[in-house]
Formats: sequence, structure tokens, C-alpha cells
Amino acid sequence: MTLLPIADRELRVAARAKATHRWRISFAVGAVGIAAALGLISLASGGLLVSQLGVYTFGALKWIGFVFACAAGTFLTADCLSEEKREGTMGLLFLTDLRGHDVVLGKLLATSLRSFYGLLAVFPVMAFSFILGGVAADDFRHALIALCNTVFFSLALGMVISVVSRDPHKAMTGSLTAMAGFLFLTPGLDWLILRRNANNALIGLLSPAYAFTQTSSYRAAGFWLSTITVHLAGWSFLALACWLAPKTWHQKALRRGIGSDWRIPFFTPSGGQRLRDQSPICWLISRDRWASNLARLSVVIILGVFLLSMVSYTQSPRSAAAAPVMKTTTASSTTTNSTGGVAYSFSVSSTSVSFKISSWFAGALALALEFWLASQVSRFYVDGKRSGFLELLLVTPVRPAEVVQGHWQALRKLFLAPTVTLLFLNLAVGTIQILSMPAGAPILGVLGGANVQALVLVLSQTAWVTGLFAIAWFSIWMGLASQRISVAVLKTFCYVKILPWFGVYFAMGLSAFLLFRMFNTAGVWVMIVMPQMLIIGANFILIRLARRGVQTDFSRWANS
Repeated sequence: MTLLPIADRELRVAARAKATHRWRISFAVGAVGIAAALGLISLASGGLLVSQLGVYTFGALKWIGFVFACAAGTFLTADCLSEEKREGTMGLLFLTDLRGHDVVLGKLLATSLRSFYGLLAVFPVMAFSFILGGVAADDFRHALIALCNTVFFSLALGMVISVVSRDPHKAMTGSLTAMAGFLFLTPGLDWLILRRNANNALIGLLSPAYAFTQTSSYRAAGFWLSTITVHLAGWSFLALACWLAPKTWHQKALRRGIGSDWRIPFFTPSGGQRLRDQSPICWLISRDRWASNLARLSVVIILGVFLLSMVSYTQSPRSAAAAPVMKTTTASSTTTNSTGGVAYSFSVSSTSVSFKISSWFAGALALALEFWLASQVSRFYVDGKRSGFLELLLVTPVRPAEVVQGHWQALRKLFLAPTVTLLFLNLAVGTIQILSMPAGAPILGVLGGANVQALVLVLSQTAWVTGLFAIAWFSIWMGLASQRISVAVLKTFCYVKILPWFGVYFAMGLSAFLLFRMFNTAGVWVMIVMPQMLIIGANFILIRLARRGVQTDFSRWANS
């Protein structure tokens, strides 16, 4: 008898699946493409980056692999056991002599195969950095161990969330929130407790990000201690999942939870009967009280972050010793803005640490809102196809165009307040940073630093808003074309966020040397503004493409 029968079966099925081979090939092709793109950018720059090409290639692939490892649990294991519970097959497994560890480890091995194959396909390309030079053997070995350990931790954490969940939307949201807490909250608690004394980190050792940032050969002691801690935490999650699996598989009676009927009067929609008569789809989606309460909570959190940033800014010192300092170096002046894209920004040392934390938290909220939008939109169509609701709906006089129109009306009711509030927060934080800059400080003699920063702020927020529309339309399209919510969300982010971002900055990297030759110092201004303008244009193209895809797939599915 096989020791783990479910693991044996699931591994055989996953190994023979065509998606596993496509997954591995796509990762290998993507890694080779990134390395080739960096090489072409180095050639286009006139050979200025050749000496550091190995370091850039290794760093880019390492960070991309880390982001993938952190997201593996959200998209691969967060819904694996909850899906079995929804379909009623979880109880059938426990009617046999199978134990909790048989089911949990079997699902873990089956879902981890693709993620491990993806990383395994990237590792040879990362090893190519040895030939290019600039990467130590210990750094490479530590990076590989940290990536594999992060994948294991993320998958184990997603398994625990899947055991205690039944709804796929809540399972993915819970897994993403828990992973974000381990990545950012645990190092933040160490910072608050120990006051920047990172050498005595205690809680931060549980963060995969801490282990990943300690991969340098000069920090071997901290790396191994954090790696062992994270690895033991992953096994603890698996043990907890094995213990909970036989206890949480059965269907529990629906209970009225706290806040099930709670509504803030200001946000409570009026005219429910009239809304049901005018737009039944909007009325049906608006009855999701969990999502409505989450929208209200997000508004409160965003306003709290804004108040924190304002209080911390007004209390920051204004002495001459703490005067604002604008960095004009090329590499250090490039940071990640609140829209998830890269834009040139300029550090202001006069702001307090609390203001910087609130500024970073605004970017995290923007990414969380995009993820929530994609999962909420695709959920309606994936669940509607699975339950037969959409098929019954199309039997009525309701047309596909009216379904999409009613869905958009419900999205405006649900996401308009958080989006406007977060946009206000981003603009306020950006404005404070601009006002903190020295008046008339030039950037290489091109434009005033405040003028460039204001232009980048407006363009970046415009790109973020148009990106939300693109995410919504692509989520509808991917929801109609996918069988699982996690797959629909993953495809949406790949097509709307990842691929356009790589395409735009690859094109800008190739044309950087030419722009500097054509515009001289004005090429700096073009390199700062042009990426955001290209992303805005790409968002409009994606919206048009997704709208056509929705019409085509809806008609094909309705007529099948």
C-alpha cells in the first residue's frame, strides 16, 4: 500500500497534465527573455552596463522569483481544500481510512509541483550570471534556498486558510492578507519594539522577506536563523492544517455573524425595490453584505492613513539641519510609486518615519484594491457558470449587454467610495512630498523638481485609474473564459499589470541611449514622463480588447 495514496495519484495526474509542461516552458522562456532584454538594453546604452550585467540579471530574476513565491499560496493552495468542501468530495475522502495528513499533503504536493517546476526552470538562467560575473557563489546558493523556502511557506500558509474556508473569494483574500502580514507586519513590529536595532530581530525572523534580504554572504548568520524559523513555521502550518482538515469538512449551518445586518446609514443604498425593478443584476450583486462592509472598512482605513500622514507631517521637524534633500542620482532616484508602477521620485528627508510608512501603506492599499476588484468581478461569472445561474438568467428577457451593464452599476456602488478616497490619499501624499521639496530645484537643468514631480503624480494616478477600468473589463472576460477564480485573477494581473509593465520599460530601456543622444539633457524629462503615458495608452488598448472579448465570449457561451 502506498504511504500517501492521494499524493501519489495527484502527482501522477499533475505530471501528465499539459498545463504543467506549459507552465515550466513559459517560465523558462520568460527568464530567458528578461536576461536577453537586459543584454539588449546594455548594448543600446553603448556598453555602459556590461560590467554589471550579471548583477542586474541575477537581481531581476531573484526578485521576480520572490514575488512569485509569495503569491504561490494565494493562487495555488488557498482554494484547493475549500473547493473540495464546496463540491462535497471532502467528506467522501474521510469516509475511507484516509487521515488528515493524507489529504493535506496530497493536495500540497499536487499544487506545489507547478510552482517548483517554474522556479526550477528559472534557476539555470540565474546561474548564467556566473558567466557574466559579479555574483558570488554563496549569494546564488542562499537565493535559491530562500526562494524554495518561501514557496514552501506560502503554500503551507495557503493550505491553512483553505482548511478553514469554504468561499474561494474569502480564501484568496485571507491568504493574501496573512502573507502580507508576515512579509511586512512582523519586521515592522521588530522596528517598533527594538527601535531600528535589526541585529536583535525576534519577530521579524518569521518574515520570508527578512530571510530573502539576508542572502548576501556578509549576512550568513541572520540568513540561516531566519530560514530555519520560516521553515519550521511552514511545517507548523501544515501540522495545523492536518489537524483541522477532519474537523472542518462538514457543512455547518448558516449563522448570522457579527455585522451581517450592520450598515452605516450614510452608505446604505435606498430604494431597494426600485433598484430591483430597474436593474435586477445590480440589486442582486449589491446584496453581498460582506463586500459592502469591506468597502466601508477600507474607506475608514484609508481616511485613518491620511490622518496619520497629516499628523506626522505637521509634527515633523523643520529645522535647518533637517532641510529637504533632493537626490538627483540616476539609480537611487527611481522608486515604486503608489500605483504599482515605477516612476522617478525624489526623497524628502524632512518627513517623519510615520509619514513614510503611511505613504508606503497607500501603495499597499492600491494593490489590495486592484486584487479585490479582480476577484470580486471574476467571482460573479465563474460562480454563475458553475451553478447554472447565468444559463438560467439568459433564458429570461435579460440580455448579455444588460448583465454587464448591471454589473458595472453594482461595481460603481461598491468601489466608487474606496477608489475616490484612495485617489485623494495618493494625491494628498504626493502633494505633501512636492511641497517639501526645495523651490525651483532643477533636475539636470531641465525642469524644476516640483514641476516634474507634479506631472509624474498626475500621470501616475491617471494610469492607476485607467488600470482599474482595464482590470474590471479583463476580469469579466477572464471570468467568462476560466473555471476557477484564482486562474481568472492570475490571468488578469498577467495581461493588465505584468506584461504591459515589462513591455513599456523594456522599450524605454532600449530607447534610453537614443533619447539621450537626441534630446541631450531633455532626455531625462522624456524618460521620466514617457513610461506613464505609455501605460495609460496600453490601458485604453486593453480596455478596448477586453470589451470585444466579453462580447464575443458571452455570445459564444450563450449560444452553446
